[in-house]
Formats: sequence, structure tokens, C-alpha cells
Amino acid sequence: MKKTCFYGILITAGLLFAAEFSQAKRQKVFIEPKEKNTAVKPPVESVPAAAVPLEKTGNEDSGPVTQVGAEEEAIQQAKPPVPEEPVQIVTTLGLGPKNIILMMPTGMGLSSYCIAKYYSEFVKNKSLNMDYFFNKGVTGYVMNSSEDFIVPDNAAAMSAMVTGHKVKNGTISITQDGKKPESAVIKAKKLGLKTGIVTTCEITDTLPAALTAHVENEDMKDKVAEQQLDSGIDVLMGGGLQWFDVKKRVDGKNLLEKAQKMGYTIVTDSSELSKIRPEVTGKILGLFSDRMMDFVVAKNKTQPSLSHMVRVALGTLDKADKGFLLVVEGGRIAHAAIGNLTEKMVGEIIAFDEALSEVLDYIQNKDDTLVIITPGVDIGSPVLSKRGWEDRYMQKGDFEQLFTKGDAFIIWPVHHNTATPVFITALGPGSEAVSGMHEGAFLSDLMEINENDINKRIEIKLLKERELQYEALPVKKPSAKVQRKPQETPRRPSTDRRRR
Repeated sequence: MKKTCFYGILITAGLLFAAEFSQAKRQKVFIEPKEKNTAVKPPVESVPAAAVPLEKTGNEDSGPVTQVGAEEEAIQQAKPPVPEEPVQIVTTLGLGPKNIILMMPTGMGLSSYCIAKYYSEFVKNKSLNMDYFFNKGVTGYVMNSSEDFIVPDNAAAMSAMVTGHKVKNGTISITQDGKKPESAVIKAKKLGLKTGIVTTCEITDTLPAALTAHVENEDMKDKVAEQQLDSGIDVLMGGGLQWFDVKKRVDGKNLLEKAQKMGYTIVTDSSELSKIRPEVTGKILGLFSDRMMDFVVAKNKTQPSLSHMVRVALGTLDKADKGFLLVVEGGRIAHAAIGNLTEKMVGEIIAFDEALSEVLDYIQNKDDTLVIITPGVDIGSPVLSKRGWEDRYMQKGDFEQLFTKGDAFIIWPVHHNTATPVFITALGPGSEAVSGMHEGAFLSDLMEINENDINKRIEIKLLKERELQYEALPVKKPSAKVQRKPQETPRRPSTDRRRR
């Protein structure tokens, strides 16, 4: 009796389970699929629109799929197309950038850029390399301010951008509460990356100083020079020889001798820089003028062009196994804008753009380098217009007289920095992050290289090297052995007595 009850309970439980499973299966089959997991195929001529089945995305069950009616299809087709996502360039390894190149045409707002662009196109019949980055990269905007003013000076703006912390105007990388945040360059150096700074200003000027030093006043350039050497930056090139020369320093310190002991190759003119062999040269200290380098229009042949300095810097830093961070500044653009000097400003912008050609050559066929371009601040905000009302619209031919009659075409409202947002454009892995409006301190995060990515690249490189070594090993060919007949061993007489 007990045995019969036990079997009865089992049969009942099985029937209940089968009924529930069948009901769940029927419900699951006829559940309306989610809109995001379905896609409507375009109507086929031989099939009515109402009978067009949904395309399976791989997430649906193997059972039947519901169909979309003609009304639903018409509604879906009437929806506006989804805008395409910005181009995202990532490395083939799926990692962040190995190298970062920051190009800063300091003070060049969009109005200044447009003046140089129109002059280059209408007078020189040549497009700017910068247009390539605007067209192929991702562009956003940056608003800068200091701890004490809405309009930052260069010292405060550059300090915020490279350290991620706002400071007071006139201060280099020291916050109001006395903290001394490290710049992106110093962080990169500590991770084992190669680093470089190239400028047409003094290498002790605001941007190079913010990257390598901490001083209460931007005019303390003698202290900046000492801290720059102590930071161990691999490539330093620009003006500012007087801050390293024992004969011109007030304290009598010989920083040139110190640099030589630290392994720097010191160059002071264009011919010496041309003799540099980047593939074998270690650290470089290039000091090409006592103070700032000359404007391009002065045509000082003893001083190297910005393009020349960038080419040597890239060749030197490219040897880095872990990667590098290079900062290039067209610093004299700012000085021309402060003086409202249109001809000199345009000349400096075009020289900066020529340096971009070196960068484009370098990143060709590379997917591991992030290039960032931003002026940091807007200076002067020149207006391209005519003063008269009746003849107020400029023509292409007017640009031929731009330098000789610049006052008639360029209106300079101010001689200093403005609060106008500036552009930031980037190309390479991580460039999608620049889209939108940002505070200036955002740039320091963009310039940080992930340590985990560095380690992964090293592991991958070691594995590849081992594979190459294994493939290079000589293959041993089997030696031709002489086939010998096996010798017949003589049989021993049997010792079994039973067989006898």
C-alpha cells in the first residue's frame, strides 16, 4: 500500500511539472519582443509589408517570432535617424595610448586661427595641417579660470591644465593652500615614460615651468631652471640660455655643467641640432637664444625652426619601450597677440602648423599615439572685419594687403587674455573624451597614461619576441641513417631437461 502511494505521488508531481513547463513555454513564445532586440527588414516586393518577419538578433529563442504590422513599420520608418557616433580610434590591442603629443599654439583662439587660415589659403594657396585634425579628430571646448579671477593669466591657465588644480594668477603650480600638485609630465616620468618639452619661448616660461616646477611667482625663472634639470626631462628645447649660464645667473650656479654631468647633450644653434643622431642620443638640452627665440618673420637662420626641433624630439623619444609624452608649444603666438602684431602672429601660427606636419608624418600607420591640440587661452581676440560700413565685407583679394594694411582689416579689442572658451581637438586612442565643454583642469586627466596598459604592452612585446626567437631557431634535419639488417642472434641450447 505504501509503495503504491509513493508511486502515485511521483506521477502526480511529474504531471504538474509538465503542465507548468508547457504553460511557461507557451507564454515565452508569444511574449512581444523588446524593441531594442528587433530590427525591421526593408519590405520585399514579393512579400507584403505587413508580412515581413523581424530579423533575429541572436538573443531571441528558437521559437516563432511575432511580426510587425504595416502601421508599426511606418511609425518606425518615420523616426528620425540616429546620429552617428563620433569616430573612436582605439589601438588594435584595445588599450589606451602608448604615446601622447600635446601641441599648444598658446593664445591662438578661433578668431586668430581663422585669420591665419584665410591668409594661407587665399594668399599662399595652401591649406593648413590643423584642418586635418579638425576634420578627422574629435573637437570640444575648454573654459579656463584661476583661483582668484575669472580671466586667468598664462601661469594660472597652464598650471591648471597640466596639474588638474587651479592656482592664483601669477603662480606656477602651487595652490592657494600651499599644495604642489605634480604635472602630467612628471607623473609620466615616474611611470618610466620618456618625456620632452619643446617651445619657441624660454623653456622657463609659463607652460614649461608649470610642467616641471613649483614657484610662487612666474618671474622666478632661475629657480624654474634648477627644478627643470632636477626633474630629469629627457628633451628640453627652446630659448632661455641666460637662466643656465653661470656668467648670467645672479647666484653663480653653473647649470650647463650640471646638465652635462647628468648626461645631457647641449646644443645652442641649428647646425648643432642637425648633427644630433636621435637614434643614439640620450638626453638633449637645446638653448637657442638668451631669452625668447626670434619671431619667424625675423628669419634668424642660426635658430632652428619649430618643425626641426619637433622632428629631433620625436626621433629621440621614439626609442622609449614604455612610450613617451611630448609637449610642443608655439609660444610666440601669444607674444604676437599681446602686442596686437598681426603679421608676426600669422607667421607664428603657420610655423606651428608646419610643425604639425612632422607629427602627422610620425603618427602615420600608428594606432597607439594620441595627439591633442589646444591653445589653452585666447589672447587678443582679433576681429576680422573692415571698419567702414559701406565697404564692410572683405574679399579674398584683401588678404594680399593684410600685412601692409593690417589695421584696416584686423580689429584688436584687447592686449591680454580673455575669458573666451578655446577649442580642444584630438586624434587617436582616447580622443572621444574631448567632446563637449570642459574646465581647463580636464586636460591633465586626458594626458595620463594607464600603468596597467604599460604593463600589458610589455607582456605582449615579450611574448612576440619569444615567438620570433623560436621561429628563428634552426630546424634540425633528420640525418640519413644507413639501413642495416638486424643481426640474427644465435639460439642457445635449451637447458630444459624435460625436452631431452
